[in-house]
Formats: sequence, C-alpha cells, structure tokens
Amino acid sequence: MINVRGSAFQIISRQAPRLESAMHPIDGISCGPEAAIAAALRQGRAIGVAIGLFCGLVPTGCGGPRSFDDPIAAMIDPRLTVGEQQAAMEQARREQPDDPRRIAQLKEIISGATHAVAYRAQAWRQLEEHNADEARAVLEYRLPTHPSWGFVEWACELIAERGWVEMTPALVRSLYRPSPSFTDELRPERLALMRLHDNRDIREIVFEVVADPPRNVVHAHWRPAAWELLNRLGESDPWQDRLALLTDDDPMIRDLRLGYVELGVIARTREEVLRLQHLRRDEQQAWWQRCSEIVAMLSPEQKRGLRLRHLPVLMRVQEFHAHWLSLSAEELLSALEAGLVGRAHFHPDAIMSARTLNTGPQSLREWGHRLSWPDLLTVRLADTMVFEPALAGHLLTQAQRDREDKSTEYGGVIDYAEGQPRATLYPPLHRSHDKKYYAPASMIEAGHTAPFHYHFHVQEVRNTEFAGPGGGDLEYAAAMAVNALVFTSVGEGRLNADFYTEDGIVIDLGTIVLAK
Repeated sequence: MINVRGSAFQIISRQAPRLESAMHPIDGISCGPEAAIAAALRQGRAIGVAIGLFCGLVPTGCGGPRSFDDPIAAMIDPRLTVGEQQAAMEQARREQPDDPRRIAQLKEIISGATHAVAYRAQAWRQLEEHNADEARAVLEYRLPTHPSWGFVEWACELIAERGWVEMTPALVRSLYRPSPSFTDELRPERLALMRLHDNRDIREIVFEVVADPPRNVVHAHWRPAAWELLNRLGESDPWQDRLALLTDDDPMIRDLRLGYVELGVIARTREEVLRLQHLRRDEQQAWWQRCSEIVAMLSPEQKRGLRLRHLPVLMRVQEFHAHWLSLSAEELLSALEAGLVGRAHFHPDAIMSARTLNTGPQSLREWGHRLSWPDLLTVRLADTMVFEPALAGHLLTQAQRDREDKSTEYGGVIDYAEGQPRATLYPPLHRSHDKKYYAPASMIEAGHTAPFHYHFHVQEVRNTEFAGPGGGDLEYAAAMAVNALVFTSVGEGRLNADFYTEDGIVIDLGTIVLAK
C-alpha cells in the first residue's frame, strides 16, 4: 500500500464505525447526563449503571464536590471520571485563574483526541473567559483538523450563532476533508457557512476563499485545498472561466490560468495545483515551453480528457515514440490488445477502498473503449516501458530487495534516463511495516515530470491474493492525481504489472517473466 506524504491515506477513521470517543455514550459523553442515561438504557444497560454514569458526569451531587490538591493536573488525569475532571477544571478556574499551566491544559483539552465534547466545550468557554481573542484563534487554527467530529459540530454551531464571518476560511478548510460522520449535505461546516452567508450558493462562498489573496502562511497553504473543494462541488470549467476576471498579481491564480491556456489542463485537486506551481518554476520553463508546443499540435479529440498526469507522458512519447501521436484511439487500442495477448493475468475479486468497493473491470478488454485518447497513450507507454527487458530485469532485482526488507514496501518513479526506461527507488519517508510505502517529498517532486509512480507487493514469492492496487493505493492515485503502477510477485522470477489512475481505471498489463 502506498501512502500520501507520510500520512496513512487509507484514513483509519473510515475503518471503524466512528472513532469518536466524544460521541460514544459510555466511553465519553458529549450530550449531557440525560442523553447519556437514555443511551445507556437504549443499550440495555442496568439502571444502576446509568445512575452511576450520571454521578460520574456531574461535578456536584451524588456525594458532593471533591477538592484536589493540584486541580490543574487533575483536569486531564485519566483515572478520574469526566465529572471529576470537570470539578477540577472549575476549582482551577476559581483558585488559579492566571496560572499558565491552566491555560495550557485548557488548550490541550480543546485540541486533544480523547476528551468528551461537553468537556472540550467547557474548556473553550473558560479559555474565552480568560482571553477571548486567544480562544477564537485556537478554534480557528484547530477546527480544520480536529479529531472529534462531535466537537466540530459544536464549534460550527457556535461560529454560526455568533456570526463569525471571518471564520469562513477555517470552515472551508474543514469542509475539504472527508468526514465519516456526516453526509456532504449535512456537514456542520456547510450548514454554518450557509448561515453566515445568508444561504448563498456554497460554491460561491468557497470561490471567494480561493479568489481572496492569501493573508498569511496558513491561508496560502490551504488555498489549493479550497480550489479542490470547489471542483468537488461542481464542474471545473465555469470556475476556470471566472479566474480570467481575477488579477494576475496572484501567483496561484496566474498559474491556474496559464495551465489552462498554455497546457490545456485544468488543475482540479490540491496536489495538481502544487504540481502546476512546481512546473512554473524557472528551472522548469524549458519543460513547460516544450510541453505547450506538443499540446498545441493535438486535435480536439486528442485533448479530450487531458489532465496534468498526461503531460509527462506526452513529453516522453514525443521524444521516443513520436509516431504514436498520429495514431487514433482505435489504433492505440488495437496495438495494446495485440501486445497483451499470451500474457498471464491476475484479477482479484474485489479491491477494497474507503471511497469505493472496486468490483469493476480490471482488464483492457473491458476498459478499452471507455478510455480517452490521452489514457490510451498512457497505457501504451506503460506497457512498452514495463516490458522492456532491461527495465523488467531491474524491477525483479528491486522486488527481491523489497522482499528481504520487512520494514517497508519499496517504491519510486519510472521515467527515461539516457534514452532507456529506468525505475528509480526513493527511500520511504518513514518505515512502519511491510505492507506500506510512505512516499517522500523527493519522490512526489520527481513524479511531477515522470510518467509513472510505482511500488511493489512482494511480501511473499507467490503474493497472488494481493495482485493489483489495494484500497490505499487507489486513494493515493486519486489524491495525487497520478498514473501509477504496482508490481506483485506471483511466482519465482514473475511480477504481475497493474496500471491504475485517479479515475478508478485498473488495467492488468500481464506478467513480467525473468528470462531463463
């Protein structure tokens, strides 16, 4: 499994019902004691348990308040009940209101991963009482990445009630990330934005965040994500046209516009925006100019479906297989079909993904007539490079090294070097175990101008069960918007090659066999 920029992109929160201790009525109550008791009763728990739970939540009653020698430390003591922690927080507020340790603990409670929503809310209100500007700054900074969706819901309601329009960028940043707890239409961030902006079209609100010149480093960092969100909410082309109305003084807007005008591509994702910005660097200007010349030679049909990931393919095809550029889609498909004849293929029954359960086609025969001309050209280049004998032998050598290294999978990029296909390995960002490869920044940057990213599934000599991309691999391709290859060991001296993209295309190219 390949992962994005050091993060486990299979998104763990999607593998569990809700990693939301704050929303679970026993492990962390978010809705107050009455709701907790009701929830306990609904779950068939004894009334004694429910009453005990009530006593644990409420800082007074059921024996009276408890006094702590060090209430600040008690605020996050895991041995205490939520009610006791709340009592400690109130004691610290009375006795040590300006103690820096107390303020630090309040921020930790607001931001941490394990506290109940009601307790976080209590901490935030105490922080606001101490310093309102600081409390709002913590909320604005933490909201887009907060681990508790219950707290996100509470915070969005607070922001909307108070009319904090200046929190719009933070709400948009939070809306950008996927949520396991809410549908898109009922996302609390979306509802808050609509309330703050008089029920205007959510896309118009997000576009204003994109169009607004960056006010600080955080805003500048997140604007590409806002652009991706905008494209998730609707078609890209209308927004691309709107960019023409904005100033050229804004580098991101200028890069988006030039990518559209000169290269014929619309950057739709955050990673594509970052890639476009990389290609606009001074040292890449010769590459950009040559690529724009190639794109200008394409027919309208050849440009249909053109994405940034196709541009390195066009560059290498023009350099090493220029006659392919004159072939029709039907001719490219016919050549591919002929090349795949006689190769061994491996199609798992299904590919698990957090986005989808992929039970769709995984063969060229099934995909072929649905592929655009740029995709057919890309598959043709992948097939030609992968089955070139020198590269095939090199891949088998790398696969053996990977199998012996139990700390990580191996991966890198495939490109031409000195006129020959070459697979270049990049050390992982970090090592966790034998079924993940964490792509480092150096590999991501190299991939901006390389046709393919690749990695291995070679934990066993015969790893047939795991042939093809896994769920995390499909997510990586979708997030990074790249052409990707995965090589699976299916026997001694045998690697099955699968091509896949961010569009869910998965094509088994067949099996590389080490020459005897």
